[in-house]
Amino acid sequence: DQIAEQKIPEIPVKVLNLGFNPVSTIAGHIQTVRPNLIISFMDQTNILCLLSKLLLKLTNRADIPILVCERNNPKRNLILNRSLPFAIQEGARALRNFLYRFSSSICVQSGGARDFFISKGIKKPIAIIPNFVNTPPTILTQRKYIILAVARLVPEKGLIELVQAFIFLAKR
Repeated sequence: DQIAEQKIPEIPVKVLNLGFNPVSTIAGHIQTVRPNLIISFMDQTNILCLLSKLLLKLTNRADIPILVCERNNPKRNLILNRSLPFAIQEGARALRNFLYRFSSSICVQSGGARDFFISKGIKKPIAIIPNFVNTPPTILTQRKYIILAVARLVPEKGLIELVQAFIFLAKR
């Protein structure tokens, strides 16, 4: 209740038009704003931010720490458009795995994701912050089994495999 009564300050948000050269645009914005830390979400944005950081560092203009957040399964996630050939997807994954070495730290949602990045030679601090759901205790006592899956309807989330597993279990 105390938190609800506190007024949360408004934070101005600026949307960047990345245009044809997003790395240069982001780098220019970083140089202008000079943030103490950049927190980046989603692999495509993480890649662009880290490329921008490298551009600024190579030109001795700035070296801002970047925390990248990977909220997907890094083994299965399609970084680029699904219609692109497999080789291009693998190239994008390899670029991500290389660039994450230049982050200050990484935030993932599972031990499996952490282990994946460690197996790729990334030696940066990796924090695990799992997704969570607060379930009222009364719901837990009403039924024997409760199964909840919340995800985007995309192949890399594995919902088809989940449904197939339920079908398999129901037959047993």
